[in-house]
Amino acid sequence: MGCENCHQATSEKNKTTITLVATGGDLCAMCHKANTDPVQHGSFKAGQCLVCHDPHTGDYKAQTRAPVNTLCFSCHGQNPPNVKVNTETRLVTMLGNQVVSLEAYRQAPKLGLDPSGTSGHPVVGHPLTGKDPRSKDGILSCLSCHNPHSSALPKLMPAGLKSGLDLCAECHKQGVGP
Repeated sequence: MGCENCHQATSEKNKTTITLVATGGDLCAMCHKANTDPVQHGSFKAGQCLVCHDPHTGDYKAQTRAPVNTLCFSCHGQNPPNVKVNTETRLVTMLGNQVVSLEAYRQAPKLGLDPSGTSGHPVVGHPLTGKDPRSKDGILSCLSCHNPHSSALPKLMPAGLKSGLDLCAECHKQGVGP
């Protein structure tokens, strides 16, 4: 897309300064559709897209900073690895060098997972990894049941459902799941 879509370079007296053309979510919304669904993920709502996404490069889909479940469990897991909480500065560092406020981090609902982090949500024993017959890539992840940015439904559930049980029934009533 080119550097100039997000950055502006100015030169004066042999000094070049590079600034952003907008900040936070406003910068991302210049190219990406701003979603106005009533239920919004905390980071998305706060315009903190860079907590999850790296605009310059990425090894993962949608230029996320980590695989989907690692990304989600950084805030929603109980005692996730590689997350440093500093109560003195009231800041939390995660996903390499991303910083969020301790208050925002604490507001994220924490999931009670099994010690391996591979099962336990939404019910004890439910897998969080493996095969998802409903998804295009066939991989079960947090995105199998939740929209990452926003939704019209509680808990960022996909559109077109009447309740969370409808989502469960998509796999389980068809004999696909246990």
